[in-house]
Amino acid sequence: MMEEDMEVAIKMVVVGNGAVGKSSMIQRYCKDIFTKDYNKTIGVDFLERQIQYVLGVLAFGSDL
Repeated sequence: MMEEDMEVAIKMVVVGNGAVGKSSMIQRYCKDIFTKDYNKTIGVDFLERQIQYVLGVLAFGSDL
């Protein structure tokens, strides 16, 4: 079977009450960091993470 490179973009919106951990969850997933300090996010925050899917195996961030 021939391997083809395919790029797919998935956009996700996280909505919820204040001070519940939305930004912390997103930063943990995208940047692999977590801070206990609370900084109120005003407006919108954009983050990105690339995931490579090859032959049924997921490869995250540092494995690319």
